[in-house]
Amino acid sequence: MMRRGGAFLQAVILAFLVSVMIVIIAVALGVFEPPQQVDRATGPQPDLLPEEFVRVDGTRDLSIAEFELVNQDNTPIDTTIFDGELTLLDFMFTHCPLVCPQMTGNMVELQKRLADTRVRTITVSVDPERDTPERLREHAGNFADFDRWMFLTGDADAASRLASALSMDLGRNEEFQIDLPGGGSMANIVHPVKFVLVGPDREVLALFDGLDRTEVPHTERVIRLALESLEAAGQLSPTE
Repeated sequence: MMRRGGAFLQAVILAFLVSVMIVIIAVALGVFEPPQQVDRATGPQPDLLPEEFVRVDGTRDLSIAEFELVNQDNTPIDTTIFDGELTLLDFMFTHCPLVCPQMTGNMVELQKRLADTRVRTITVSVDPERDTPERLREHAGNFADFDRWMFLTGDADAASRLASALSMDLGRNEEFQIDLPGGGSMANIVHPVKFVLVGPDREVLALFDGLDRTEVPHTERVIRLALESLEAAGQLSPTE
């Protein structure tokens, strides 16, 4: 029994060594290329930007709808805010207990990573009834640089039009009630959870997962590549 076991073990080892030799020879001859792990944030870069990299499939039919809103300082803002700039757009409401805190945390991290750039962020409230300019300023005052991050509110239909033009869902879920400070409740608002990269001509260049923290480095990399390309092409407004 011991001899049979020893012979079997030798046969297994021999088969393994033969397999290794075959792989080594195949690699040397170029027949087999072992898989390579590529970090999406630092991986290979395409030659043309943003058309072949930033403007990903699925965004060509998306657009930015016209709107007239006010920011956290009650200053009127319309769609021309996107003109000549590279902007990251998202949606939220200040009483959101579910996805908004996570999205905001990821956007804060992106703001830190992109602090040396001219990229701006615009956040549109989907609950203008409660999210007044004063409420937005109070809510975001502890984490947002208002020179680079603007919060908009004022027209319930505007957020719906924006979401619809981006082929994203926006609506109320009456079955899930949110308790409000001071008493009372409101229906949860189901809103887009993507970060939308908008180019200087109001083009939708890319969509990013606003909930996945591990996507932040990749998102930063794409935005920097887009910014580099747009600056090289002279498509951004001159800076002061």
